[in-house]
Amino acid sequence: MRVLIVDPDPDTSATLPALVANNAINWTSVADGTAGLEATRAGRFALVVMEVVLPGIGGPGFLTQLRRESAVPVLILSSRAEQLDRAVGLEMGADAYLAKPADPKELRAQVGALLRRQYHRTSWRAPLAVGGLKLYPGSYRVTDDDQLVNLTSLEFDLLLLLMRNVGNPVTRDDFAELTHGRRAASHERALDTHVRNLRRKLGRDRIRTKHGVGYVFPRTVRKAAANP
Repeated sequence: MRVLIVDPDPDTSATLPALVANNAINWTSVADGTAGLEATRAGRFALVVMEVVLPGIGGPGFLTQLRRESAVPVLILSSRAEQLDRAVGLEMGADAYLAKPADPKELRAQVGALLRRQYHRTSWRAPLAVGGLKLYPGSYRVTDDDQLVNLTSLEFDLLLLLMRNVGNPVTRDDFAELTHGRRAASHERALDTHVRNLRRKLGRDRIRTKHGVGYVFPRTVRKAAANP
């Protein structure tokens, strides 16, 4: 599998493969956002690891444009660890954010979790359709009545999980296993947040709550207005 590093610091490109210590990964490194976009357009990657502070178009510009073109998982590994930077990065479509210098154990866990999500996508090739909603795992596309729906990488993976289990509940543990490779902690509410975002984009009746269990994508749905 291929992982792209987008970082102007040559030390990151040199040390990251050793810290992750996964012989199955083929690493590619570029030093700016423009080169990063060219690389992702030229070939498919299982993961992008990026710095926020980039020459040229900058990290936010790179990530915004990347999200218009691809749902590849993105890990921000940055020298800027302020809470605002973290929140903005995740809002723009990054899947995880670690501050430099990253703890090797946490770094390996995050990379492993994001690669598992990529496998979750590629292990299911056939398009999924429920009503007018269609999801294409191979191309990371979702359409609703033939109109493209823009989802973050994590929203795409959650919707794929829900549609693969149509009619059956997806629990917090299912979601935590997908995103972190473990059971959910009692205080975690990330699933609720991402479901709320999906309802806003797809319509509130598209995902139903099964109280005390989780969330269900119904086999049939009366399409409702999107939630504000």
